[in-house]
Amino acid sequence: MPEGGDQTVIELERRRAETGREATVEDTSSGQADNSVGGIRIRDVSHVFVTPTGKAVQAIEHVSLDVKPGEFVSIVGPSGCGKTTVMNMVAGVVKPTAGTVHLNGVPCTAPRRDVGYMFARDALIPWRNAKKNIEFGLEIRGLGRARRSEVALGLLKRVGLEGFEAAYPKERSQGMRQRLAVARTLAIDPNVILLDEPFAALDAETRVNLQNEFSHMWHRLKKTVLLVTHDLQEAIALSDRVLVMSGRPGSIKAEIEIPFARPRNIADLRFTDDFQHLAERVWRKLKDEFKA
Repeated sequence: MPEGGDQTVIELERRRAETGREATVEDTSSGQADNSVGGIRIRDVSHVFVTPTGKAVQAIEHVSLDVKPGEFVSIVGPSGCGKTTVMNMVAGVVKPTAGTVHLNGVPCTAPRRDVGYMFARDALIPWRNAKKNIEFGLEIRGLGRARRSEVALGLLKRVGLEGFEAAYPKERSQGMRQRLAVARTLAIDPNVILLDEPFAALDAETRVNLQNEFSHMWHRLKKTVLLVTHDLQEAIALSDRVLVMSGRPGSIKAEIEIPFARPRNIADLRFTDDFQHLAERVWRKLKDEFKA
């Protein structure tokens, strides 16, 4: 998946609107149906991609993981280890070379209506104002004008942008643009939210504030979230579990439970001894991979 971009978002929403229909099928990886809303199951997945020069590169191999409905899981690992490849398989835009990827027991073969994807860059549509950006996915899905407006205005209030509905992306700070991107992701009411470095472009203070706001929204909504990040503190502060990937070809090297109660005050949590001990533990799992 490219890093943001207007055409990427438009195409993803169109494909999702056309193909993303709910269904229930037998989960062939286990022989049993998994109909839990938002449940992700990845079994023995490997993927090889071919470079423009024709060279075959093994991106990931033998990756298996589960994300329970309503769980917040982060994936960390060195650059190029296949974190985003795994996420794009859940999004249905990359087909694994081997193995299976299921969401609610349904193979992930195309973008779906119940999956929201937020990029590292806000990928807002520049010719649409804030309200119209939030309405975009709903408009493609055929939701009526009055209902689209109601949803958009409610989300603008929720993310602290009430009164800015007529503003265009270029008129707002990066922090406000990311808030708007969060609102647009939530507008389609996804069961699963995929986050690919969503706060990476922000300054440190804005980043922590937005992490905190998103964490509290997630606590109320209880959506299933899969986050890819290079920021270990971000992964620990937001997640129920952190999965550590090895260097390429990527595989799951470690799984670390995050014991902190919710709701969390991320700004304060980062300075506790328990948080620092966990950050050191995750780093120890990663440092050999960075050396390699």
